[in-house]
Formats: sequence, structure tokens, C-alpha cells
Amino acid sequence: MSKFPENFIWGVACASYQCEGAWNEDGKGPNIWDDFCHEQGRQHVKNRDTGDTACDVYHRYREDVALMKRHNIKAYRFSVSWARVIPDGDGEVNEKGLQFYEALVDELLASGIEPMITLGKRHILFTVGGVELICRRLEGEFLDYKSAIPRNNPISITAGTKSLITSIDRVSVVISEKQKSPVQCVFDAGSVTMTAKTVSGEARDVCPIDGDGGGLTIGFNNRYLMDALKYAPADSVRLELNTGISPCVILPAEGEERFLYMVLPVRLKNS
Repeated sequence: MSKFPENFIWGVACASYQCEGAWNEDGKGPNIWDDFCHEQGRQHVKNRDTGDTACDVYHRYREDVALMKRHNIKAYRFSVSWARVIPDGDGEVNEKGLQFYEALVDELLASGIEPMITLGKRHILFTVGGVELICRRLEGEFLDYKSAIPRNNPISITAGTKSLITSIDRVSVVISEKQKSPVQCVFDAGSVTMTAKTVSGEARDVCPIDGDGGGLTIGFNNRYLMDALKYAPADSVRLELNTGISPCVILPAEGEERFLYMVLPVRLKNS
């Protein structure tokens, strides 16, 4: 009998239209499913049912996360309704819509559940600036995800890209597919101390930085953080941080923002 691999993650998943509800609240714009289900004189769905309320996750996400925690769910894959984040499809970010997803991620992390976000590209509007939507547009054009990344972070530190990669690599020696552990990062004045601990042992390394993290402690999946840094085309990077359960934004330390990465944290035990 075949077995699931050691690194298989047991979780649950749902799409935004299937579960969120609140179809026209807090600045959300209409998407193709709203228009499809609301079309007058046509019954596209049995009983003319809609996702106007659905499971009401928009208002009851705390209860939903509590249920997942009770059932020992380890991960939750959900999609982002871009009509909620960027209502007109190509304009300003709707802060209330973004705050909903930030609150959901924070609730998941606080409950020890790994959020897995799907960036769906077909969940768009029927009309964008009067342009008629065609199949190629549905398959090829992404919305401005960059504008939805949180940037009001109070902590900003800079460090050499290679130095950060080297430190992560050193502490990752005790981490394997069978022996997993987040890399704990403690940002102080002039340095970040990285630690990983498994039954195989404990590894620790100190990397110099410019700036003061004020003792902020945050955990990361070593592979996710390493991948972001390896593909950063800059000798030094700036890390924008907020809290121990908020995303880390990585961008060039100097010059134009040629790249911008967001790495979600991992919940640390006893934190």
C-alpha cells in the first residue's frame, strides 16, 4: 500500500466566492460570478442561488478558524477575491478588503494553521475601463498584486543578501523533510540571531544588519525565506517588519524597487 510522503500537509481549502459572502460590503466591487448569478431573467444556478451570503466567512472567519484548530487542521488554502481588494480591477486598493485578508492570516497563524494563498487570475470584472474581455485576457493578465502588499511597517533593517543566505544555510543543517523546524529570527540593534532546533540538534548563527529590530522575534520557513533571497537581484536588501505574525517584505536596500517579495511568518511555539 502506498503511503503519503513525510512532508505531506493535511489541510482544507475553499474559494472566495464559495465561502466569503458580503458580496457588496465594505467597498467590494462586483466580479463575474456576482454578475452571472444576478443576471435578470436567467437561472444559471439551481433555485437562482448566489454567493451573496455563502458561508459568511467575511463575518465569521474567527469561528471558522476555531473549528479548523479543533479538528487539528494544519493548513488552509484560500483564494483572494480581487474585486474585494481592487474593486475596479485596475485602481486603488480597498483597505477594508485588504484588512479582512490580513485579519484572516493573523487568525490562522495564531492558531498554528499555515495559510496558503491562491492568486487567482480569472476572478475579474466584466468591465474594465470599457474594454471587452476576451479569453486571452482571462488567461494572461494579472492584477496589480504589488499594490496590495502591506507597506506600513514600523521596522526597517538592511543587510547583505549573501550574509543572510549564509546564516540561513548554516542553521538549516539540522532541518530536513523529516525533522522540520522554523528558523527563529531575533532582530536586535546591529544583528539578527537565527536559531533552528530539532531532535537532531540546535544550530545558531548571527548575521550583521544595519538598523534596530527592537528585539522582534519572528519565525520563517527556511526554504521560503531562502528562495526569496536567492532570487533577489541585489547585493543588499531591506526587510520591512511589523510583528511576529505579520508578513516580512523584502526589497532592494537602495535605488528603484526592481523587486518586492512578501514572506509569511511561521508560528513559533510558546509565542
